[in-house]
Formats: sequence, C-alpha cells, structure tokens
Amino acid sequence: MLPLYEQNTIPWNELFSDANTAHSGLLFDKFPDGWDERNYYKPADNAKKQFLERINNSYKTETAAPLSINLANALNRQRALVNHLQGESLIASTDWRFVSGLGAAHPYETGFIWHRTLSVPYLPGSSVKGMMRAWATHWGGLTEQQEITRLFGTEKTKDEAPHCGALLVFDALPSKPPELEIDILNPHYSEYYQDSSKPPADYLSPKPVFFLTVAPGQSFEFFIAPRKEVYLKQPETTNHSPKEDLKIAEQLLSDALVCLGAGGKTAVGYGQMTSVKHKEQEQAKKAKQWLDETIEALKIDKDLKGQPEENLWKKPLSEKWLRADKELKPLIVELIRNKWKEFNISWEQSVNGKNSAEVAKRNFTK
Repeated sequence: MLPLYEQNTIPWNELFSDANTAHSGLLFDKFPDGWDERNYYKPADNAKKQFLERINNSYKTETAAPLSINLANALNRQRALVNHLQGESLIASTDWRFVSGLGAAHPYETGFIWHRTLSVPYLPGSSVKGMMRAWATHWGGLTEQQEITRLFGTEKTKDEAPHCGALLVFDALPSKPPELEIDILNPHYSEYYQDSSKPPADYLSPKPVFFLTVAPGQSFEFFIAPRKEVYLKQPETTNHSPKEDLKIAEQLLSDALVCLGAGGKTAVGYGQMTSVKHKEQEQAKKAKQWLDETIEALKIDKDLKGQPEENLWKKPLSEKWLRADKELKPLIVELIRNKWKEFNISWEQSVNGKNSAEVAKRNFTK
C-alpha cells in the first residue's frame, strides 16, 4: 500500500508543523510520509518512528481543551442514551498497553483505530460484542448455546431465521483522552519470514517495527443495554428479564477483559483490562485476608497470649498496619473501625494519653 501523492509535490512536513488542531487519526491515516522514491518507494530509515512521534506530538497538542470537551460531551450523550434504555456502563483501566486495529491497512503496515469524529483511540462495539461472545462460547462464560444466541443473536441457520440478540453493545470510549506510547516489534529473522528458503540464522540483522499503542493505566467506559423489543416479543412461557441479562452481560464483559483482553496482541498481554468494580472487590478481599491473617498471628504471639481479643485490635494491630500495602491501608482501617464499634471502643475519643487505643488511633491516622 503506497500513498497517492508524491512527496516532493506537497510539503507534508510543513503541514504537520501547522496541524496543531488537526484530527490526529486523519493525519495518521492520510498523511504518512518518509518514502524514498529512489528505493522503490520504501520507507526511509527511521522514517516510521519519526512519523509516529509527530503523530503523538500532534495528538498531545490536540488533547487540550477542545478534544477533552468534545469527548466529555460524547460520553454524556452516550450515558444519557444508555440510561434511557435502562442499560449499564462499566469502567475499566488498561493493565498493560492496548492497541486496536493493528492489522488495519496502512502504508506503514501497522494500523491503529481512531474515532472518526472524536480523534481518540476507542474500541468498536462490534469488537466488544465479539470478545464477549468468544468468552461465552469458547471459555465457558455460558454453558448453553441457546442462551448465547439469545443474548448475542445469530445468522441464518437450518433451524432458525437470523435474529438480533437481547443485548445492545456500544462503542467503548476512553474516560478522558488517553496517553499514547510508541512500542516496538523486533523480528530477528525477517528475511526468513519473507522467504522460507532462507534459514533463520543468527547472522541476520533485526529489523525493528514501530507501532502506536495506548499506555497502561488508561480508563475506558463500556456500555451495554437491553434490546427492549426482544423482551416484549418473548413467548409467555419464558420470563427473561433485562435486569438479569445485564448482570450476566456485565460479568461476561468483566471476565473477558481480564482473561482475554481487547484489541490486538492479546496473547502477549496487550489489551487486558480490569473493571473498577472488580478491582474494588479484589482489594476488599485482600484487605480482609490481610486483617484475618494478622489477627491470627497476633493471637499466637508469645508476648500477647492470654490478652483480651480487643487489645489485639489496638496498638499491636496498628503497628502491623503501618507496614501494610499503601493501597490496602484505607480499606483495612474501615474494617478496624467497624470492629472497634463491636468492642465499644470509641474512635472519636481524644488523643492525648498513652493508652493502647489512643496510640493505635495515632498510628491509624498517620
């Protein structure tokens, strides 16, 4: 695939320098440069990396007020629509890099999907739905094929006509303009891959391939809603409810994002995301586990044996808490406060003495 223009005819590099408010996706798709016409129009050395850096710099400039405002407005419209349809949204953050559209046609042979009007990376609703269905079908998300076709629909078969599923799955949009990073593939045996008659020898030189990705720790919002007409037309003998189906769909989506990942290169960890709700649940489990194990250890401590249990929850526990994971500390303190109420220990008491509860409270509020 080659660009349709000649590099010497139009000064694309100058246009790039002036394109501070241009749509980064259009620049990426329509204005790749760096072609060496003397070398059969192959990209010049390091041209691709420089092109991607210019795209990223243009995108960073674009993520100022106009793009952020447009994205926020689009998210509000999407939320209003899904709320009207009595649907649900799920927010997930990328555990590692994420890339969508890597295999799309592009002169530099590594694509990247941009939202056509918002100029941000996104995940099409069809891809989200396909990921959920794959998880349900091949990895045991759902056990009955009939239930899968009811939720996601089916094409024409011998036994039934094509029909839409009970779920509407919308495009997943970033919660705010996400950060981008340039990543690299470094195949060592490119000549062997192009011509299998050549052996994959160690004397072959690696040829780095650069491509755009979304950075880790970026937040995306997913939207699901019930297709109301499906429930209005369902036989009287069935009683599927939109609320229950949404709960199933949310679990399928959360599990698929964690286990399968979205976009390309998922086999090496790209695209894996964890929902905020799932993270909160996991953190709560870890906090409770830490507290249970710590209390059990205090009960068998030789210096604390025989003490009333409520004493273990004061100074001795607070000293252990100081060394707990930073992320777990607020959750653990909330559990401890609830336990203090059971023991009738006042959390609101003044901190000016040296008794065990007051020392503990000083530790917990550091």
